[in-house]
Amino acid sequence: MFDAFASLLVFDLAGLTPDTPLGAALHFFVMDVTKILVLLTLVIYVMGLLRALLRPEKVREFIRDRGNVQSRFMAVGLGAVTPFCSCSSIPLFIGFVEAGIPLGVTLSFLIASPMINDVAVVVLASVIGWKFTVLYVVSGLAVALIGGFVLESFKPERWVEDYVWKIRMGEGNQAEEDTSLRARHDYAVGQVKEIVARIWKFILIGVGVGAFIHGYVPGDFVSRIAGDGGVLSVIGAVLVGVPLYSDAVGIIPIAEVLLDKGVPIGTVLAFMMAVTALSLPEMIILKKVVKVPLLALFAAYLTLAFVIVGLLFNLLKGVMSTELHPSIVALVSLAANVASNHPGQGLCRIDRLKGYGVSREQIDTVIEIVRHIRDEAAQKMDAKLDEAYAACMKPADPLASIAVVESGTACCTPTPSGKSCC
Repeated sequence: MFDAFASLLVFDLAGLTPDTPLGAALHFFVMDVTKILVLLTLVIYVMGLLRALLRPEKVREFIRDRGNVQSRFMAVGLGAVTPFCSCSSIPLFIGFVEAGIPLGVTLSFLIASPMINDVAVVVLASVIGWKFTVLYVVSGLAVALIGGFVLESFKPERWVEDYVWKIRMGEGNQAEEDTSLRARHDYAVGQVKEIVARIWKFILIGVGVGAFIHGYVPGDFVSRIAGDGGVLSVIGAVLVGVPLYSDAVGIIPIAEVLLDKGVPIGTVLAFMMAVTALSLPEMIILKKVVKVPLLALFAAYLTLAFVIVGLLFNLLKGVMSTELHPSIVALVSLAANVASNHPGQGLCRIDRLKGYGVSREQIDTVIEIVRHIRDEAAQKMDAKLDEAYAACMKPADPLASIAVVESGTACCTPTPSGKSCC
């Protein structure tokens, strides 16, 4: 539906073609913006109906007085299903500290909350797929859970600003909440307006960057810049993500196009996590409630954790993957169309290959090799037919049944430009 709408707008009405960088970029932009905004609105509204009773104060009270291990799992889980981003980190941090919740539990919540949320999970799965989404969520939850234990071992209470310990937010005289369907509807609509108003800029910027890369940046260039998934390339992806700031939804279009361009999955995971949980703006916000040593420790742990996650998934992808990259499948399909003299000649695959960033030189090489093999095979088939025809038109030779083995012959000849077909 979104693809058809984008094609109607960009190709039919605007008159652009998919084989031009501008046409490909605008099609990607229109399709992803409409898809993300529609999904975002629907998911936020539905979750708002269910989450009308899940206020920050109730999150705090829900975790208070739980066991050490139980409170950590609950903090990470609630961080993943609550809509609080880094802009909410200061009141949440103060509220958790005031409630007597261990600082390690609080830090686990602060790691999980901006990096993972239910809205981002649904949009991510719809745009990129469930497999990548599961990897992202599981990795994020593990980083948050382990981070609470690691950071707490350094006794971080000494690095919390003094004024935080003196604040008492107050718990009495809270107005009774309206839990009627009308009230939940109003809350859900308010959530849609608030969250969309807060992140629409990041969505446009993210889709815009993704569209530019999709239309104008060759895939082999992106792959060379991103590297082969080694240590330096993953560290580079994390460092690039630090000065950026985006909601988890806003970074999805960039992740989508990076994966399409062949960037290793672990590198993309590390980049997404750095943008959402390790951004410079979030560090500036947290600096208001914690001292420099805790902030540095927090950032160092996240950096190391994201690099490890990226390297691990790059390694697992290389060892366990049995899937072919879409560009390889498209090349094989193109070759089959040309070899079989299909009327379409694989032209639709050429557009897809250009979208994947495959260069014209690579496409030309495949077409040349396939045409040469096809023509040479046709010549050999004709020669076999002529030979068989000549044999059946002359008297039988009693020695003809003796097989003659040819040796030293190649299975095919090079193409006119010297390309090897074997």
